[in-house]
Amino acid sequence: MMQETTLHCEPHFWLLDQPPYHSNVWLFKTNFLRGVGEFISRQPYPSGITLRIITSGKWQMKMCGGVYELAPGDIFLALPGIYIEFGHYSPVGNWEWYELQFNGGAAEEFIREFGVDKHHPVTQPRHPATAIRIFKKLHQMLGSPDRDVTTISSWFFRLTQHCGTLPPEKVAGPADTAEELVTRAITLLETDPSNHWNVNEIAQLLNVNRTTLGRAFKKCGHGTPHEFMNTYRLIKVMDLLRNTSLTIAAIATASGFSNEKYFISWFRHQTGITPGKWRNQPDAVSHKAESDSQN
Repeated sequence: MMQETTLHCEPHFWLLDQPPYHSNVWLFKTNFLRGVGEFISRQPYPSGITLRIITSGKWQMKMCGGVYELAPGDIFLALPGIYIEFGHYSPVGNWEWYELQFNGGAAEEFIREFGVDKHHPVTQPRHPATAIRIFKKLHQMLGSPDRDVTTISSWFFRLTQHCGTLPPEKVAGPADTAEELVTRAITLLETDPSNHWNVNEIAQLLNVNRTTLGRAFKKCGHGTPHEFMNTYRLIKVMDLLRNTSLTIAAIATASGFSNEKYFISWFRHQTGITPGKWRNQPDAVSHKAESDSQN
């Protein structure tokens, strides 16, 4: 008899605390998802620089043309702007994974400590059981009201001691290709999601003009930079609306909007309804909808 798919999800965010003053990378979000039966997540725009560790079930992941079989103890990477699909394709059996999402200017370099990048997105730690324990410990601490910067930072750097490996060699190529330019732009967005970047600011920080940046985004299939930035911000906002009890005003601030009124107007323009009404829809709080919304 085929088992009915069931899901349990528990995201924790580290949003409104002061980021570590001494660090260019910090833990922004943790999550775990547990279920029974088939589960597939298709993410055209992953919401952040994310590591997931499989704790049960047999999985398959697709990214950048590669297909990878995953088992308990395997860690895999997701990067903003790079399509990823992963799933537990069996209609029976229990499965579970834990997630760590990083922010900060050094976040992309930090995850390379695990020996992963977009061309090598899967790794198996030297001590899988210890890695799983640390993922779970970080998730527990981030959800605690007594969390503190020093303890959390020490634990996620401890993770690299057990999972770290030499990063894959970067493939040499022309500087500032369209793909590299888009990656650098997305990294800037991910560095500080509370900053309401505009296209001119991004182009200036990358030492290119707006036209060059626009051509790079179109060549990589992302539409215009403005369209991509709106989509990227909307995914972040929906994640907060769906998975936290933060007020609309707090979500506006955390997402880089100068005031709540402007945020509500922007969200209505993107979706056709206000953020409050969107949050109260039955499918907005459904964890199955979380997967389906990324299909």
